[in-house]
Amino acid sequence: FYHNYTRGLAPGQAQAQRYIQSFDVQKPVVMEDVEWIPTQVLGQSFLLHQIRKMISVAVDVARKAAPLEVMDKALSKKETMNINVAPAQGLFLEMSLFGGYNRRKSSNKELSDLDWNAEGPANDRWKAFRNVVRRHIVQEEIDQGNFVQYMYTQEFIYNCQKMYN
Repeated sequence: FYHNYTRGLAPGQAQAQRYIQSFDVQKPVVMEDVEWIPTQVLGQSFLLHQIRKMISVAVDVARKAAPLEVMDKALSKKETMNINVAPAQGLFLEMSLFGGYNRRKSSNKELSDLDWNAEGPANDRWKAFRNVVRRHIVQEEIDQGNFVQYMYTQEFIYNCQKMYN
């Protein structure tokens, strides 16, 4: 369990805790000469800006603007920490998983599993939609430079190195 960065809730409160099963960083992908580092977060009930703040801390640690220990502090249930929000552009819910539902409904064979990975029309639509979304995100970054602006703001406006010390 970890603190979910909910404003107005203390880190130790039950409503401020969430469960992450995994947070994986995947191999970089280059699309239209823009490098992306896909991340996959598997957990339950994420809240507003939560993933964006987690990404913000991870980016700052990766570029050595913050020490690695900041990750533990940021997720701590004992401390509150102000964290900037990474841009929403480039982040999207790619898939919902329904493992709990599929386990509970197993006694009722009339109900189908909800599984986006199963071969069939739903999987085909999901793959096509995912590619449309990715192309849109890449084009938006090329046109607007949202992430570049965010990086500039982190470094020169917020001076994030001082923020983490």
